[in-house]
Formats: sequence, C-alpha cells, structure tokens
Amino acid sequence: GIDFALLKFCLEHNDSPNVQESVLTERDPEDYAWLQKVMNSIPSPVEQMKKCIEILSTDPDEGAKINALELLQDLVEDIDIANDLAILGLGEVSKAMVYKMNEENDNEQAAKVRMMACWVMSTIAQNNPTSQDAIIKQGVLPIVIAILEQSKHQKVTQKALAIVSAMTRDCPVGQTYFAQHQEVIITTLKKLLNSEDSNLVMKACVVLRHLCHAKESIKTAAINANLVPVLTQHMDNSEDESVREMANLALQELASRVNDKETLNQVS
Repeated sequence: GIDFALLKFCLEHNDSPNVQESVLTERDPEDYAWLQKVMNSIPSPVEQMKKCIEILSTDPDEGAKINALELLQDLVEDIDIANDLAILGLGEVSKAMVYKMNEENDNEQAAKVRMMACWVMSTIAQNNPTSQDAIIKQGVLPIVIAILEQSKHQKVTQKALAIVSAMTRDCPVGQTYFAQHQEVIITTLKKLLNSEDSNLVMKACVVLRHLCHAKESIKTAAINANLVPVLTQHMDNSEDESVREMANLALQELASRVNDKETLNQVS
C-alpha cells in the first residue's frame, strides 16, 4: 500500500518549480536518516518472492495463497525477476498448480489458486529461454499435461494451455515434449473448441496454431481428430470477430500440412 508518511515527506521537501516556488533550504539530517530507514525497509523483489513461496508452502489460508500468487504474477512481468524466481525454484508454484485438484475438499478458492499458479508459470515462460529451460529441468511440463487431462475448471485449463503456448514458441524441447503427448493436447483442444465460451475457443485456436506450426505430427493429429470442420464452423459462423480471425489462422496453418486450401476443403 501507499506509505502516506513517505508521500507527505516527499511533497513537503520537493524543490520542483512544478510543485511550488521554493528556495533550497538546509534540512535536518534526521530527515534524511528517516527517509533512508524507510527506503531500507522496503523489501527487494527477491525478498518478496521468498515470502510468497513461504506462504504457498506453509500457510493453509487459501486467500493468502491467492494474494501471494497475485503478487508473484505482478513481479514476474519483469523478465529478470522471472528468472530470479526460476533460480529460487518453481516447486511451490508447481504444487499450487494442482492444489486440491479433484480432491473431495476442492472448491472455487482452490481452483483460483490453481489458475493463478498456472498464470504465473505461463508468464515466466513467455519469450524467456532461461525460464523455459528451468520449467523443463524442474519437471513442470508433466504437471501441465496432468492438468489438461484431469482439470474440471475451464479457467484453470485455459491458463495451463497458456503454458503450452509459451513453451511451444522458440523452445524445441517443449515442442518435442508436446508432440509426444499430442493425443492429450488435441483431445483437450477439441473439447475447448466446442465450448460456448468465446475466450476459451479463441485460446484453443491460438494454441493449436502454435503447436501445428512447430510440429508436423501435431498437424496430422489435428486433421485426424476432425478439427478442420470445427474450425471452419467457427470461422464462418462465430459472432466474435477475434474467434473468426484465430480460427482462420489455425486453418491456414493446417492447410500447409495438406498442401493447399482445396485439399483442406476436401478434408473438411
């Protein structure tokens, strides 16, 4: 939150002519000592992440876990801080990705914990080879596949797919791993493409396009799973312009597998 005492001090001791006309005056050394103390008390991003990891590990309160993950999500938008988190270890975030999944005491708060944890993981993976390498080496990808197989909450599934999308782009090891588990991924995408939620449909189109661009075997699997007619239906009839556009792009990617659009139309 805002430190109003610090804000008041800065305003009262601001020499900017845009704030007020003032003459530089000699200040009490105690003012500087107090300000230095305040600045020193502000935890660094690494210290904040350590505290978040501790909360995920030890605090049973689901609200506290969600708050910790929200803070992590804000912090890891910075790629250097994302890499710091990878160095600290992704274990607790990985555990949070499957927190209470399919347990009898699962609830909406627990699902939000899982969704936020997947969101954090997808963020650190975006265009970040260092964190992508950590995700692979620290065993996160099998957890992602387990979520796709078992998750009953669409928002959790959507964020898990965002990890797949991020780990597909410019990440050959991730591409190979997903090709090895393409049956699970294609099944999940087909289910989402039949959803009434336009955001889920759009995300499924985006992920499918990235996967098909990366691996020919996934293109073949998508065509064999009869995804072409489903995509065509969205492209022609969706009321959402973004869905129509993403479905069209996914179809174009599949068209390159079957050589030309005429053949693609025959498949559909």
